[in-house]
Amino acid sequence: MLAALALLGVLAGCSGGPAEPDQAAPDQAGPSVGYRDETNGFGIDPPQGWRIGAGPEQAAVTFLLPAPDTSAGPPVTVTMNVVTAATEDDLATTVTQTRQQLPALAPGYHPVVDEAVTLPSGLPGHLFGSTFTQQITMRNLQLVVVVPGKIYVVTATTPDASFPRHEPVIRKSMMSLVLL
Repeated sequence: MLAALALLGVLAGCSGGPAEPDQAAPDQAGPSVGYRDETNGFGIDPPQGWRIGAGPEQAAVTFLLPAPDTSAGPPVTVTMNVVTAATEDDLATTVTQTRQQLPALAPGYHPVVDEAVTLPSGLPGHLFGSTFTQQITMRNLQLVVVVPGKIYVVTATTPDASFPRHEPVIRKSMMSLVLL
């Protein structure tokens, strides 16, 4: 299940130190979103001020908060990844499989969000959120969107202690996902 694999990528992509950003996220690359990926067929508005940088290998793009977050002690790079892949599953099947698989993927996994959403573009999706342990308590929020033949997973990860500060811009960015 890709949503579960995306969490593994997030776990591998979170670091105990700052990541070196590669380039600024473009301010305007199309009529409605700030970042467009024609190859993978999506657009998204990255959180303002975040940069495009190195992330998990399977990510189509990774956005990074420019400065490491030290709210829980050691510096942590706050990330938001977009992963896409082919799938034969629909959203309902994906949600069921994700609920079953995510708890086994991370130490101390605890679900905190599990809700159906409709993006402003009209696309149905599902939000999963959890806390887990990776040296410190981390929190992620994951948007899953499935269309015939393709899945899109947007996952943001922060220290749990600072999640309330980052959540509004993360949710706004996730909800801006459009398919091209």
